[in-house]
Amino acid sequence: EAERHLRRAVALRREVLGNDNPDTLAAQEALAWLLVGGLRNFGEGETLSRETWQTRRQVLGAEHPDTLDSMDTYTTALGSQRKYAEAEPLLRECVQARERVLGKEHSDTLISLGNLGMLLQERGDPAGAERVYRDVMERRTRAGLGDKLESFSYYNNLGIALLLQGRLEESAKVLVEGRARAQHVLGSEHHQTLHIQHVLARVLIVSGRLDEGEALARETLDVRRRVTPGHEGTGRTLLYLGRVLVEKNHLDEAEPLLRE
Repeated sequence: EAERHLRRAVALRREVLGNDNPDTLAAQEALAWLLVGGLRNFGEGETLSRETWQTRRQVLGAEHPDTLDSMDTYTTALGSQRKYAEAEPLLRECVQARERVLGKEHSDTLISLGNLGMLLQERGDPAGAERVYRDVMERRTRAGLGDKLESFSYYNNLGIALLLQGRLEESAKVLVEGRARAQHVLGSEHHQTLHIQHVLARVLIVSGRLDEGEALARETLDVRRRVTPGHEGTGRTLLYLGRVLVEKNHLDEAEPLLRE
């Protein structure tokens, strides 16, 4: 329903105000972000966000905050389609512009910087991603944002980046710290806490700490079954628990979990 209303708003504003009017462009940006971030319609989202970004550059200027919003949406659409060679230089440019215009610790700057880390990780550069994630976490702490919900995703991201580099002890240490902090700030049953636990269980299992990994996976699964039974994260935890049971040769117990 949101998509229908936004499409109607864009059409009306184009007709009444014109294609270059800031209010028209604001509606286009809202629709582009819904397509990219909500509906995962990356192709149309790429086209609309590119059009909005280019028009805002002409109307508002290349470094206007609204222009940079559209630039960030456009790079997200590109990255979501694995068009990394196109997305990365634009995203780095967006980060640098936001640092100049908004400051290094502004929330929008940190969003773009975090997006850069994820793009690097997705294109196979976990070491580069690690550097970016650590930078984001340090800036968020300095800005007093360390206990905000968005900050906890970076424990996961950093833990995975370290895991992909084979640095298992460091990964587990980061995730143990993140889990404790999330439990204190968000609560033991918050989805972000459970996600950190899930990744930590994975790291423990890969490290050969099978009993610890199994126990944590069971704990995570019990809560997820109760709190978010149909969530995809519940399925992922089932998979990891099943795998560790297979590795421990507990096949009769693993089979129903893997079938589930």
